Amino acid sequence: MSLPVHTRALEWIFRTRALRAARAQEARPDVSRAEAVRQAKLQLEVARRVEVCGAGSRLPASRLNPERLRRKVREAMARRRGAERIAAAFEAAGGAPAAADAVDGLVRQAASASPDRAG
Repeated sequence: MSLPVHTRALEWIFRTRALRAARAQEARPDVSRAEAVRQAKLQLEVARRVEVCGAGSRLPASRLNPERLRRKVREAMARRRGAERIAAAFEAAGGAPAAADAVDGLVRQAASASPDRAG
């Protein structure tokens, strides 16, 4: 799968870095501040879901300190069974290739449905 021009795939994106990049790029019409903010919000939502399903833990940046970080790392390590359960479910659904194909299909569908995005 190839990515659109001016697009990068990241495993992890820090909210402050996304906002800083959005501010720095706002003069460029091909970069959307709303997209960077949306990506940062998505990261927080995914962290919450990981915690709720018992596959890991989360620590909001506003609560970060060395002791809390140690505690949360230990907590995440103790949730290995939940992480393995989620990994098995992802693999059974086709893994990363199936997810990439699904996202690519949605992007292509949206692009073909939107006349101002054609081309």
